[in-house]
Amino acid sequence: MGYLEHVRTSKGLSTAWRRARALVQQVGPTTQRMNRTLDAYLSLLDAFHIHPTFPTPAAVVHAHPATAQELRSRGVEIAVHGYHHVDYTTLSPAEQEVHIEKAVAYFREQGLPLIGFRAPYLRWNTSLLDVLARHRFVYDSSLSVYWDVVDMPIPPDAHARLQRVVHFYRAQDAASEPVLPSWHGNLLLLPVSLPDDEILVDRLGLSGEAVGRVWSRILARTHEQGELFVLQLHPERFGACRDGLAHLLQEAQALSPPVWIAPLEEIARWWRSRTQLSLTLRAAGPHTWELAIPNAQRVGLLVRGVRTEPASTQWMGEWQWVSHPRVRIHSPARPTVGLGPQVPPDLARYVRDLGYLTEPVTAEHVIVLEESEGDAAARARVRAQLEESRVPLIRVNPWPGNSRSALAVTGDLDVLTWWDFLARLFLA
Repeated sequence: MGYLEHVRTSKGLSTAWRRARALVQQVGPTTQRMNRTLDAYLSLLDAFHIHPTFPTPAAVVHAHPATAQELRSRGVEIAVHGYHHVDYTTLSPAEQEVHIEKAVAYFREQGLPLIGFRAPYLRWNTSLLDVLARHRFVYDSSLSVYWDVVDMPIPPDAHARLQRVVHFYRAQDAASEPVLPSWHGNLLLLPVSLPDDEILVDRLGLSGEAVGRVWSRILARTHEQGELFVLQLHPERFGACRDGLAHLLQEAQALSPPVWIAPLEEIARWWRSRTQLSLTLRAAGPHTWELAIPNAQRVGLLVRGVRTEPASTQWMGEWQWVSHPRVRIHSPARPTVGLGPQVPPDLARYVRDLGYLTEPVTAEHVIVLEESEGDAAARARVRAQLEESRVPLIRVNPWPGNSRSALAVTGDLDVLTWWDFLARLFLA
């Protein structure tokens, strides 16, 4: 899909005209104007000690290597945003392969790490994920989830524009499943949250203050539920959203238990290493077990309905937090999840990704999973069973230390000059 077709299907002419007019003011014929914007963006994040992730088309990296190197020197993770900014779902698997090969070559030419990918327009399919996996990308952040958090009155035409883009992105309902990393084979999927700056500013016409209120509601929900908030703020809209972003970051750093704020690369590496932990309970007496926790200052153990030595501390709700490398656990029942023989591997992996320790079912278990399906409905049933039960349980905190949730600030750096934008008109 070329840019004109994208405009027709996702934006509509009126929205596209407003976008083009704004872009003329936000971007210039050289990189000077955008470099000033990027400096302001990063200066705000520096004040909060935050490093962002900027997915960038390889052709833009190739055309403006000095800017790419300056961003890297300031701690920005530059993820691959395709070769050109095109809809990859319109390309054949062979064409996708060619594009990714060219993107990889350009990034290697500049000495940029090949860690993460985000598809332009958040448009992806399984063949694209397969290509990324073959090229050993660590994560993809193209899957989108939509949070129903816009509670201010919206004119009918703006509501129609909102529905159009949510449909175009094929965004999942954030209320339907936990907003957490998931897997496509060995490729980690980090979902990006909507509404983003493009929806809130271009389609709904909200002020920076209103944008901040919407994002604060997403932050509150992800913190309450222990989930992941991947924020999307394109650099060219930073000026319109500066106040909203600053307000959000102030709220995030004031929450307790804390919010872990990190670039996508760091989140992906943490999730992969955490889910590869192998923790084993060792019997230490009647109704007593010992557990060794590697890297205990980084890996937090959560316990419910048990007594620990050393003593645990209050964390959130019924859960307590333990940060010691070796823990003795006193419990009336084995505090792990027993897996019946029919539980499919994908569902077992899902339970472990939530942090719960799993074992083949024994007579000591009081919470046993008997699901034989691994679909979304089964995952929802399992999560409800684990959260609503009051039996003794232990789990590894999904996030580092005693963090309750995670936040990443990202922004697709699609263009640096007018010419980068105009080039889209000539792309298939």
